[in-house]
Amino acid sequence: MECAVWYASVSPCLCPSSSLPVDINSALPLRLPPAAIPMDLRLDHHHQQQQQQQQQQQQQQLQQELLTLKQKQQIQRQILIAEFQRQHEQLSRQHEAQLQEHIKQQQELLALKHQQELLEHQRKMENHRLEQELEKQQREQKLQLLKNKERGQESKSQMRRSTLTWKLNQKSSCVCATQRWKKSHIKTHFLSEHRGRLTQLGLTPEFDGKRSSFLSPPRRHELTHRYVKSTDKNMERRGNKGRSYVKHFTPLSRDPVSRRQ
Repeated sequence: MECAVWYASVSPCLCPSSSLPVDINSALPLRLPPAAIPMDLRLDHHHQQQQQQQQQQQQQQLQQELLTLKQKQQIQRQILIAEFQRQHEQLSRQHEAQLQEHIKQQQELLALKHQQELLEHQRKMENHRLEQELEKQQREQKLQLLKNKERGQESKSQMRRSTLTWKLNQKSSCVCATQRWKKSHIKTHFLSEHRGRLTQLGLTPEFDGKRSSFLSPPRRHELTHRYVKSTDKNMERRGNKGRSYVKHFTPLSRDPVSRRQ
């Protein structure tokens, strides 16, 4: 009944004239199921339902697009994560390789530095050894020079002593030779001067080459001694003349034969 009234008010053009009687019962179905919902014949309600359906479809479409976007984003994220992991692994491998290379270079540098230190130590030891050898050689040279100097001084002192001894010997030999020459000269002069007198006294000289002997040696010694004394006195009286006479006198030969000739 209400539906009929609502339908009549909504669409008066569809309704017959008010003067005509309308059978409402004939327009409605005879039997309705007890659980049936009455149909809403309003146009606004259908329009709202369509809008709601469209909104639901749009929401579903948006949800599907959102899900698709989420899936795409998730896929892109997974791709990015995989790419990042790949790049990270690659960078890690590169870094590991660089680290290994750096460690290898550091080890080589350390080995080279250690070798250089060993060479430097060996060079220092060699220089120290050479310096010690040089110092040892210098000390040996100094010791040798000192020894040579001492030997030279000893040899000089020995030479001086030997020279002094030689000079003394020469002097003594000269003195002895002078004395011998003086005695032989006196003897020769005495014999040459007093030969006749000695013959008269019975003292005949006998010559045996270089030396002379008499038959009576005591008498000969006495006469020679007297003559030497007298000769010395005469030489002392003369002074320098006597000394010059003795100095510049050429000794006669001891051979009586050559003296006689």
